Amino acid sequence: MVNILGLNSGPIDNPAVPLWRPDRLLEGANGGVMGLFDLSYSRCYPGAATGRDPVSGDVIKDIATIQVDGSQSATTYNGAIEIAYDGGIPDYAGNGFDYSAVPIIGTVIATPDIAPHVVAQTDQYWFEALYLRLPTKAQWHSGSSVRPFSAFTTEANGFQAEPDLLTIAQAYSAGPLLRAVRATSEGVYEQLQLTPFDAHFGQVAQILWWRDDAGIGLQLRTAAGGIQSVTGAVGAKTTQDLTDNKWRVGLGTSFWPGTPGNPAKFRLYRGWIEDTEASGRDARTVADEDWRRVVARPSRVAFS
Repeated sequence: MVNILGLNSGPIDNPAVPLWRPDRLLEGANGGVMGLFDLSYSRCYPGAATGRDPVSGDVIKDIATIQVDGSQSATTYNGAIEIAYDGGIPDYAGNGFDYSAVPIIGTVIATPDIAPHVVAQTDQYWFEALYLRLPTKAQWHSGSSVRPFSAFTTEANGFQAEPDLLTIAQAYSAGPLLRAVRATSEGVYEQLQLTPFDAHFGQVAQILWWRDDAGIGLQLRTAAGGIQSVTGAVGAKTTQDLTDNKWRVGLGTSFWPGTPGNPAKFRLYRGWIEDTEASGRDARTVADEDWRRVVARPSRVAFS
């Protein structure tokens, strides 16, 4: 049965808000939410209804633009499943894509047009939010370089070889790290990283990165480990040409070896990017409210 109430549904007290929203995240967003995907929702991912694995070319519909009749508004940020190599298909499990048994890299949700939208903002204030089940501590990347969960690149050397808006990745230096790297111009990067609490590993997690007038931030949240965050200076706006760069979430081709190994033992569930110059919202407030709705979901659409 089609979930006519959409995701994270509940009473809407504001009479100015339409009675139906596909996701409660969209209340008060003022069109700022872009590329919202949730792999538990059949109107977003067509395989969710039957629990099938993704196939190349599957359209991942931008939930932010889905109408009550299933159509979409004119301005939308739909993604698509891209599979770079045969055999790179993740399993559909726990209401998400499970990359644990994938023998080769290159399968992502790829969403165009978001990067040039962000670059065109007056101040480039925005945030990215992801829901994943993290690898265990023993599975986490433990070598040099990084292993991205998301990036805007395809080259093997990622942001070191081509323009990038943001890379969020596993990293390592005397212990596991969660790292976010933003390139502002060719060869110029700003970086935030944190050492995840042991309780975070192997858990369903929300990862948040933001940039606003107060600075940049990186936050990790799980039910077991609570909230952990780090902040930095706002830095410069990016001057790169990102016209053709897609937002790529999943097991991409940048920085990953051909055979991905234990660091790929993660699941991908949900994510979006928000233009906060349009929405006027605070990233951490939005993420907190969304987290509380997500963890309260019934089992049929819960992440596991």
